[in-house]
Amino acid sequence: MRHKAEEIALLTDLLARIGEERDAMTVVELDGFVAGLVLCPERIGAAEWLPLVWGGQRASENAEESVDATLAVAAHYRRVAEDLANEPQGYQAVLGFYPDSGELLWEPWVWGFRQAKGLRSEAWLQVGATGDGEAMAALAMIETMNDIGEEVSDLAEEAVEEIRRSAHELIPDCVRALGAWASSRAFGGELAMAAARRGLEAGGGEPCPCGSGRSYERCCGSN
Repeated sequence: MRHKAEEIALLTDLLARIGEERDAMTVVELDGFVAGLVLCPERIGAAEWLPLVWGGQRASENAEESVDATLAVAAHYRRVAEDLANEPQGYQAVLGFYPDSGELLWEPWVWGFRQAKGLRSEAWLQVGATGDGEAMAALAMIETMNDIGEEVSDLAEEAVEEIRRSAHELIPDCVRALGAWASSRAFGGELAMAAARRGLEAGGGEPCPCGSGRSYERCCGSN
């Protein structure tokens, strides 16, 4: 069994190779995207969101590489779901560093999370409807961080710099707060993260996003 660091390194390499041909997510963006999917009040099938990871219907024109990439992303999805369901206080986001300055690279994580959130925007309104102050504050902080990343924030410069310095702590704290909210809510008769923990769901025999031509359940979803 691979160590988590080895799996992240493999995923980083796969996404980088795919990114040479198309607009694929980076591993930091993917980590935020997956966190948003796992925490979403509504389950989202793999056939809907996997193409967004690599900017096309399949990861690569090379069938073997496409399957490898799909399996690597699926493994990361399951790992995040397992961590949030079993050890939420130990959750750590996958972030990076700018190669030139060495500063923390966190903005893609926020962009990834917001992409996942945008797939079910109305479902996320349930956070506000339940009146959970910590979860609402977590979503607000993610939006604030997005504004900072997009350079459209109206916060004072000192506040912006403090958020930038604290991003490595703020992001996991936001995820944990939303994870606590998700764990306290039942969606479709079961906890959202408990359902996600069992793995990706493409639904109803939909074709596998790896491009094999088989159904997801009989292809990458069977691993």
